[in-house]
Amino acid sequence: MKNYFKKLPLKHSFYFVLFIALIQLTGCGNGEKSTQEETALAAEENTVQTISAEQFKTAQFELGKITQQDFNEVIKTNGMFDVAPENKVIISAFFGGYIKELKLLPGQEVRKGQTVAILENPDYAKLQQDFLEAKGSLNHLKGEFERQKNLVADNSTSQKNFLKAEADYNVTQSRFESLKKQLEMMNINPATLTNENIKTTINITTPIAGFVTHVGAATGMFVSAQSPILTIINTDHMHLELNIYEKDLPFVRVGQQIKFHVQNNTHEEHFGDVYLINQAINEESRTVSVHGHVDDDHPTEIFIPGMYIEAEIYTSTKSLPALPVEAVVTIDNKSYVLLKISSTENEYTFEQREVTTGKTSGGFVEILNVQDFAENTEFLTNGAFNLILE
Repeated sequence: MKNYFKKLPLKHSFYFVLFIALIQLTGCGNGEKSTQEETALAAEENTVQTISAEQFKTAQFELGKITQQDFNEVIKTNGMFDVAPENKVIISAFFGGYIKELKLLPGQEVRKGQTVAILENPDYAKLQQDFLEAKGSLNHLKGEFERQKNLVADNSTSQKNFLKAEADYNVTQSRFESLKKQLEMMNINPATLTNENIKTTINITTPIAGFVTHVGAATGMFVSAQSPILTIINTDHMHLELNIYEKDLPFVRVGQQIKFHVQNNTHEEHFGDVYLINQAINEESRTVSVHGHVDDDHPTEIFIPGMYIEAEIYTSTKSLPALPVEAVVTIDNKSYVLLKISSTENEYTFEQREVTTGKTSGGFVEILNVQDFAENTEFLTNGAFNLILE
């Protein structure tokens, strides 16, 4: 080569060196191709592969055809668990008093009608006394009223005496009924109240069964009629409170299915349905609240009010041609499948073909160019990934 350069004119030697340099640069560029590009090139070149029947069985390969699958149009949303208003109560005293006994803690379960607190106040005794006095006066005034009524009918007394007896009786009867209602609100039975069993304490009971979620008082504290003592929630009938954007409102209907999962467990899916749609839009967030019911086969004890959830509302369903996601291998933004060309007792032959994919749902991927394949074409639906990358 050294002697050859000596024989070439200077001008020709320059062009020869330039040519050699260009070849070397081109070779270096090809050597710097990314692994992904080389894999894609190999995928395009290795279009036919043959495996033995024993390999097919050992690797647990599977064959399948393009089938019609349901693909759902969904609206993604989020929200939280909540309970109906009747299943959440804030317990307070109708009459102020000092807390004599309060032993419950958040998380404890209570039954309907259970005593959850005991209040004490001398005024309770005064109210019972007033009731017994009104009860005693009422019997006397009723007798006087009946007597005056008969006398006025016989013109044996004046109308004035009759009207006074009637007024006294009516006023006392009204006071008696008012005191009776107040005693019932204090959980004191007016029918069994006597001078001997007047007491200065009252029992506060819960109107629902459930769990204590908040304790707002302590023993010895004075609570007024407006002071909350306990909050109790019944979680037997949990529901979903979701928020959708204003633009999605036209697509949501009552009865549509909801798929959701809690934030700390994204792998376990649960289902429900749309029950109510709010008719007012939140002006700040431009969202609409959607009330959903949880399916009966989901145990609600795993959910807690206020727990954050992510959900999808299925607004419509379309039947589309699809293959299992395991049958499609994506390399460098291109998707490939292996279709069976032939098979014998001893071997299977597959051809690698490019496909155009669309939506993915429920473990299936939509095949857009289904017209490129014969109706009964079989594809490798399990194991395609390893064969295509070989």
